Amino acid sequence: MKCFFCDIQTGSTDKKILENKSFFSRFDLFPVALGHAEIVLKRHAESFFDLTAEEVSDMHDLLVKMKCIIDEQFHPDGYTIGVNDGRAAGRTIDHLHIHLIPRYTGDVENPRGGVRNVIPGKGDYVDVSSAGRRTYNKLVRDKIPEIIRKKGDVPVTHIADEMKYWQKLKEKLLEEVQEFQKAENVDELADILEVLDAIIDFKKFDRGEVQQVKAKKAEERGAFKERIILDES
Repeated sequence: MKCFFCDIQTGSTDKKILENKSFFSRFDLFPVALGHAEIVLKRHAESFFDLTAEEVSDMHDLLVKMKCIIDEQFHPDGYTIGVNDGRAAGRTIDHLHIHLIPRYTGDVENPRGGVRNVIPGKGDYVDVSSAGRRTYNKLVRDKIPEIIRKKGDVPVTHIADEMKYWQKLKEKLLEEVQEFQKAENVDELADILEVLDAIIDFKKFDRGEVQQVKAKKAEERGAFKERIILDES
């Protein structure tokens, strides 16, 4: 089978930056940040766990050298280093490559959690401080602060501006969908509907129009009642 990273090594158009015995580096063709680079294994292997001890050493050597080049050219404030190991992890090219992604202050609204954000909504995990306080930074139902006070605790809250509220609504929707996937009960389904209601209100969508579009799509393309799984097209 054809392999992109194997093929470019035999061509003359790929712009390698550095290389050693086991790896070469290049800038990503679809960068998520300025200076986004890839550290690519020369031999064909799919998994990070297929590396030999010597290859791990070569990989580290090239990562460090590539970081120096990116530092000099782009002056990032930090880095995210990642491997999509397996299709479930998002791998699209079945040839091992390590992403070296420069990070810049303000490139995302809230970088807390870093790589935890590969699962949407999981970056802002609960943090228990030395004083016993818990940090959430998440959208909650309107009466939650009152409920916390009745339990004898003191909630710290603030009111989100429109941009942050919209972002937190989207995060909350993903969070509730994930909770429903785990529990599959009416309580979690009700939470999804509550968030959808909030989204409809915030975006000023007309509920009647939403129902009309839903009905029109069902008439033209069907619903999801017949359990059809599309395998190929």
